[in-house]
Amino acid sequence: MDKFLKLTLSKGLGERGDRAALVREADEALGVVVAKIKKRGINHPYVKNYVLARTTPLTRARKTLPPFEQTFKKLRENVEAFDIAKVRYDDIQRSSIMGAPAAE
Repeated sequence: MDKFLKLTLSKGLGERGDRAALVREADEALGVVVAKIKKRGINHPYVKNYVLARTTPLTRARKTLPPFEQTFKKLRENVEAFDIAKVRYDDIQRSSIMGAPAAE
């Protein structure tokens, strides 16, 4: 998604910390939505993957990718705005079949 920072570890530590905070915020928001869905009785192992796939700001192939900060801020916003009332067990089950590895 994003390229490595060109800064040395000591000089880029602050930016790396900021990026880690953005990832944590998005993960916490995702955890809240998944918990709400599971509270509704939808206990499928792919619930988290389902929500993430439907909220990611990088759904279409692009020639230029947005910056790291913009991507994770948008992801968090999308996750927080996700409508859990529209989620059905059948939808998650169907999407998990598409994402399962092929049998050998």
